[in-house]
Amino acid sequence: MTPREPAESPPGDSALAPVILGIDGGGTKTAAWLAIVGSTDPPQVIGRGSAGPSNPLAAGLPTALDNLAAAVAAAWHDAGREPCPAAAAVMAVAGAGRADMAEALLDWARQQRIAEHCEMVHDAAAVLAAGTREGWGVALIAGTGSAAIGITPEGHRHVCGGWGYRFGDEGSGFWIGREMLAAVARACDGRDGPTQLTPAMLAHFQIDHARDVNAALASAQSERNAMAALAPLVAAAADAGDAAAMRLMDRAAELLAELAVTTARSAQFDRGYPLALAGGVVCGSGALRDRLLARLADAELPPGETSLAPDPVEGCLRLAAQRL
Repeated sequence: MTPREPAESPPGDSALAPVILGIDGGGTKTAAWLAIVGSTDPPQVIGRGSAGPSNPLAAGLPTALDNLAAAVAAAWHDAGREPCPAAAAVMAVAGAGRADMAEALLDWARQQRIAEHCEMVHDAAAVLAAGTREGWGVALIAGTGSAAIGITPEGHRHVCGGWGYRFGDEGSGFWIGREMLAAVARACDGRDGPTQLTPAMLAHFQIDHARDVNAALASAQSERNAMAALAPLVAAAADAGDAAAMRLMDRAAELLAELAVTTARSAQFDRGYPLALAGGVVCGSGALRDRLLARLADAELPPGETSLAPDPVEGCLRLAAQRL
């Protein structure tokens, strides 16, 4: 299972080729890519830009718009071109499922004239466009948050999860970080045995005592992101054989598999449906991904081909190219 890689810009004069823009905005970062459209697939990337979070529900609309603008400007700078309206732009921004937020983001795009044609799509549409040949199936996203979205060949959408960190986001980076801190607390109290997660947490936050972790979290710019940043520590401890970390990763895989299978059932997919994985936690952690794939293989409704979509912005470019 390997990611589908975008092509790089070829040598030669491409100044006359149409330029398209893809934007993928999440709770941690924003990616904006520029590409030229020619005779090859995928579109040929000529510039990449990144900035901070652009989920308006988590970061706030002003911050989200600032980061969107910064990412687009960085992409044009990387391309070595003066900014101008692209031929088409497709945006997939977390939090844009709310109609008022989607309209606010599109208003910004139109006012800034980032493209002649601007469109907002669901995160899952970008993931499936980036990770599957078919463009339909189940997109399982596990980054700072988590959700599974099924899109049928007819375009009908089915969502499972995505309720947010307060009472959802099972198996996500935030969830793993929170459960890690709970495991450390139990170990420090003596309710559970020692775990490698304790020294890992102390070193990560540069604190001497476990009970100082609350102050460390309170001083973070984003407590949610600070907790999600703990997920790689759990993966490393699980790889090293730590029992508490292994149990935690097993549970995260179980919860993510439940999201995917429930979505496939709601969409009335048969066995062997396409599955695309996206998000830093599931794409970046072999410890979690291997457990997840094992769970899915034994599920009542297993997927067929499973692919990684570490850069959903590539899917935005593919969709933008189709709008020309």
